[in-house]
Amino acid sequence: MTMKRASEEGLKRFVQEVLASSGVDPYSCDAVSQSLVHANLRGIDTHGVRLLPLYVDYAEKGGVNKRPQFRLERTFPSCCYLDADNGFGAAAGFRAIDECMKIAEEQGVAIASVINSSHSGFMAAFTLRAAAKGFIAFSFTNTGPVMLSHNGKNEYFGSNPICFAAPREEGDPFCVDMATTARTFNSVQLAKLTGSKLDEGYYADDQGEMTTDPWKAQYVLPSGGHKGFALSAMVEILCTALSGTAFGPHTVPMYGQGSDPANKRQISQTYIVCRADFCIPLHQFRQSLQQMSDEVRSRPAKEGERVMMPGDPEIHLTEQRRKEGIPVNDAVWANLEKLADQYSVSLPDILPEQ
Repeated sequence: MTMKRASEEGLKRFVQEVLASSGVDPYSCDAVSQSLVHANLRGIDTHGVRLLPLYVDYAEKGGVNKRPQFRLERTFPSCCYLDADNGFGAAAGFRAIDECMKIAEEQGVAIASVINSSHSGFMAAFTLRAAAKGFIAFSFTNTGPVMLSHNGKNEYFGSNPICFAAPREEGDPFCVDMATTARTFNSVQLAKLTGSKLDEGYYADDQGEMTTDPWKAQYVLPSGGHKGFALSAMVEILCTALSGTAFGPHTVPMYGQGSDPANKRQISQTYIVCRADFCIPLHQFRQSLQQMSDEVRSRPAKEGERVMMPGDPEIHLTEQRRKEGIPVNDAVWANLEKLADQYSVSLPDILPEQ
């Protein structure tokens, strides 16, 4: 599979113009473009511009509200509740994290529960925004049920990601962004698109048996066995039981049986933000985390390897892709070409090979 390369700015412009041409409001256009392209920059290509055709399909068929009317309610001094009106999950995520930062600035800590949302995409986009402004942040979302239950033959919970970010002295915050499954189900869709086999030991068919065939894969295994299963349950509680929304198999799936771009998925998210200076000065917190990061990176490494902090590979890849361009495989590019024709939008310029 060959690759084309495009700039960050070119891809953002393309995403914004396609969505705007389909009738999506400006705030949502900006939020989705930031989320998708940021994912590509950090090497999370499963959650990058590959998703744009799916997002457009949901918007055109009514599963996602093109022009949502967000309703925000402050329920307690440090708590709020955002009804996303079935808009794009990225738009709801940025709105919620921004509100949490406002509340945390005053109260020290804030939590936002988001209902009537959709696929939130790249969760680090939200926490990194808060960490860049000196806050500690968490983000959680439930998903459609895709995780093979521990000791089970089928699913109940989703890949239910957890993301955490915190500021340090260097320009890039510390960030952990992980699904509670060993792989995301979007990796199955990407493998179908590119004609690739799946990594061995992470996927199961409809009988709960291991497979590397993306066309047979129905479930993804929990990360760390029963521990990943437990973390997925925790995220489900934080996002759904807390807000009184649909959970587990009662949600509308994104792919496969029961999925329909005309149906509103009503996914829920939870965001938590706190000030990093509620115990010590912010500069001291940044210094402490920087010292920790530097010491971890200086640990003895195996030959040909290096010890890194979580998030370091994504930081290095972002630097590389900003310099050399973001690689987009031919199958994904072909789908972008279809959108360009459909909405009379010019494709991003293809960058020359480095």
